[in-house]
Amino acid sequence: MQILLGDFLKALGVFWLVSNTVSTSARLRAVAWVLSLTAVPLAASGVSHFFSHTMVAGRIAGYSSFLALIDAPLAADANTLALVLNLILPLTVGLFLLNRRRMVRGVLAGLIALDVSAIVVTFSRGGFLTLAATFVLFLRTFQRQGKLGWAMAALLLAVAAIPLLPSGYLDRLSTIGNIEGDTTGSAQVRSDLTRIGLEYTLSHPLLGAGLGMNVIAACALREGGPRGENCGRFCYRIPPLFPPCLYVHNVYLEYGMDLGWIGLGLYLLLIVSCIGTAARVRERCAGLPGLGELPPLAEGIRIAIVAFAVAALFYPWAYSVYFYFAAALAVAAGAVYDAEAHAAAGMLVSAQVATGRKG
Repeated sequence: MQILLGDFLKALGVFWLVSNTVSTSARLRAVAWVLSLTAVPLAASGVSHFFSHTMVAGRIAGYSSFLALIDAPLAADANTLALVLNLILPLTVGLFLLNRRRMVRGVLAGLIALDVSAIVVTFSRGGFLTLAATFVLFLRTFQRQGKLGWAMAALLLAVAAIPLLPSGYLDRLSTIGNIEGDTTGSAQVRSDLTRIGLEYTLSHPLLGAGLGMNVIAACALREGGPRGENCGRFCYRIPPLFPPCLYVHNVYLEYGMDLGWIGLGLYLLLIVSCIGTAARVRERCAGLPGLGELPPLAEGIRIAIVAFAVAALFYPWAYSVYFYFAAALAVAAGAVYDAEAHAAAGMLVSAQVATGRKG
């Protein structure tokens, strides 16, 4: 009930509302702008916390307003802040590719630089890998569109930014491969939980632990013996409390542990379907009049979903709104294409008929 009422039903509600109300390319563009501008205080707060040394457990604090009056649970710590910015960033780049005015592009370039800077100062390893995936995907987009100059410029900027990385950042990234080198113990705990989650998923193909119950299953396996019997009491805050009980930091293993292989398979199909929808919109808009705005936005949505698919390997937010908002935009882009392509095709036929009559 906590999972359903706390996260999942809300995420599905957002998915339904966005996919049904974003029904025109103008609305899709407006949503991209709103999200890009919404990222400004998030990113600015992260950068400000870094320079002011506002830290929690050695990392920057999550988002808070300047007056500390706004609760932002979706970006409450450094890791979730990096995730939110990584999901918005492709949409901002899509707007940059869409606009032709230099002033607007300059503003969007500034927003992109701010988002990237904030992702870096979170020192999130998953955030870095997601950012790297986004960067590579856009390089591929530039190459496919024949914009090799842009690809080279992006590579040069990335190389030039290496000396500007904060102290200790590369050491932090080195623990991605060298798990034992993480002096905080975070990488070791996550690796242990990932191993437990993988073993549980492989040994429970049909029935998992139940919706949202992966945390209890992992705790019980990790503690073992009589201590493991108290995991459920701790995880749901029922006295007496128990030593720390952690989530498996992998969305795919969460679904596999909770719902078995069938549930995990359906989730993977949903991700692939949304990526395919955005890709089809991008490809089919070519040559159709009046649909020039859709390809860059669809490409941004596609890369945002792929970015989440990468981030899902490192985050424990299977039932939160992060993925479902991006998925809703993919569904909306498909619906917008269907409606506007039909209208554009009708206008083209009418113009051809009128031309034929004049001839």
